[in-house]
Amino acid sequence: MAMNSSTFLVAARLCVISLAFAGSANLSPALGDKDEARAAALRKVTDEEELTEIAVNDYSPLVRAAAVKRLTNRFVIEKIAVEDDAKDGMVRAAAIAKLSDQDLLKKIALGDETYGKGLSPEVYLHLRTVAVERLEDQEVLAQVALEDIPVETTRDGSIGMNARLLRTAAIEKITEQALLEEVSLEGKAGDTRKAAVQELRDPELLATVMEETKDRDLRDTARAKLTRTLFRAATDGDAATVQLLAKSFAHDLKDANGRTLLMLASESGRADVVEFLLKSGVDVKAENVIQEYVRMPNGAAVYPGPTMTATEVASRFPGSVVVPGRRETALSLTSATAHPEIRELLINAGAETAISLKGFQNGAGPF
Repeated sequence: MAMNSSTFLVAARLCVISLAFAGSANLSPALGDKDEARAAALRKVTDEEELTEIAVNDYSPLVRAAAVKRLTNRFVIEKIAVEDDAKDGMVRAAAIAKLSDQDLLKKIALGDETYGKGLSPEVYLHLRTVAVERLEDQEVLAQVALEDIPVETTRDGSIGMNARLLRTAAIEKITEQALLEEVSLEGKAGDTRKAAVQELRDPELLATVMEETKDRDLRDTARAKLTRTLFRAATDGDAATVQLLAKSFAHDLKDANGRTLLMLASESGRADVVEFLLKSGVDVKAENVIQEYVRMPNGAAVYPGPTMTATEVASRFPGSVVVPGRRETALSLTSATAHPEIRELLINAGAETAISLKGFQNGAGPF
């Protein structure tokens, strides 16, 4: 007998629901090989009562978790988040990821034993991490990051790994700079302190961490961040930051390309920074020596050695170009047309207007 379109839709709907319920609690777990297909079938189920029945009673954690992800009933979601009995925590994790109750999320995130009953430490640490990712309270996030979680681990180290993930998740959610400073200085684990420093943006607080910490690795991490911040501030004309960080760094500090703060500020036309650095006594004649090299056809730079000049190297590779060596100074990098006021400042401070290139071509330089 032919079915009309309405009858066909009803039949199809019943088929989907039947597939989703195929593994309900009164059926054998031997049907577990069909769990993925049943979980996928739930994408077409929208009835809240049907989804609740599956989320609460299906034997398969995979299917229950899939049903939870489709639920909208806040009460049911909260109940499953604290009561589901799956040992791997899959279903609870799906429910926690949908929680909006900040008080409940706070209790789980802080490790309230009431919500970890029946779960292994590894699993509960994972559920706490899921809760942290939904949490908004900055103070609580800092509390989690500062927690001294026992260091004992299972054979595969999963407790230690899950503890690290929990603290890192909390740190990544913290936006209040003062709290990040606190975690940087008082975190119980080195990886925790370092993660907090990586998130810390306030240069003054970063400088405090660098100066006060006894952790050498942390101090190096903070110093590296501040060094990048200082060079960027000189280039961008952020005189306030340059003045702040100049208290902690040498004024003639050079970047990875050999350029000083004065060179960067002069080239970028940052008069306020240039004036401050000159008043601070930086060497206005400081040079950045760039050796002659060969630019290969693929863009790579090849520097000549003691037995072969750049010209000889280039002759062996068609299409390569010899790039002459040079000396850079703050003055040579400053445009005479775009920034005449800065050139005047530099010349008045003793900058040399002529730079000798002798000895830096044809492989005869100091390198």
